[in-house]
Amino acid sequence: MPIGHSVIAIVPMRILIAHGDDLVLAGLRQALEADEGFEIAAEAHDALALVPLVNQTNPEVVLLEAEFPGIGGLEGLRRLRADHPHVAVVMLGAPSSRDLIDAMAEGACGYIVDRVSASELGAEIRQAVGPGTPGRDRRRSLNFDLPGLTDRESAVLVAVARGLPNKAIAHELRVTEGTVKFHLTSVFRKLSVTNRTEAARWALVQGIAA
Repeated sequence: MPIGHSVIAIVPMRILIAHGDDLVLAGLRQALEADEGFEIAAEAHDALALVPLVNQTNPEVVLLEAEFPGIGGLEGLRRLRADHPHVAVVMLGAPSSRDLIDAMAEGACGYIVDRVSASELGAEIRQAVGPGTPGRDRRRSLNFDLPGLTDRESAVLVAVARGLPNKAIAHELRVTEGTVKFHLTSVFRKLSVTNRTEAARWALVQGIAA
């Protein structure tokens, strides 16, 4: 009697790409089409098309340009969070700390710098969205209580407490330095601290890192 073999199927993540530059958009599409973890649900070139396309195609994730034509990325993010709170939104833009803070405050799952390589784009999006259902809070299963930190934020906090600089953290977690900065900004806000020294001290006091 033949022995059956189980097959693990990869279920691609449905993603909508929103970018005003056709050449850049084509490059993003090509990079994600080459990654079997994604299915392109739609492409939005301007503000008028963004929300209607989300309504029509029901993506799990929106990759949104920070300088999106017509309304800008932050306003686009606000509209998506208001109309589709369960859709994960990942911003793509210049490595500006102000943009990171604003995107985080408006509910973005992550912020990817626009210099990310095609080979790293898919991994960066997956890191930003995290496991499970996009758009939902994901807490780490730990023996200590972290105030609403995601898995990636927790990992960054522990690395900071170990004294690692952003470049080393990015290398260890296999993300860009821009992504590390985004998570650090979120960690500072959730812990009510203003810098990495205070965050490291908080982690040490809580016994999170020795």
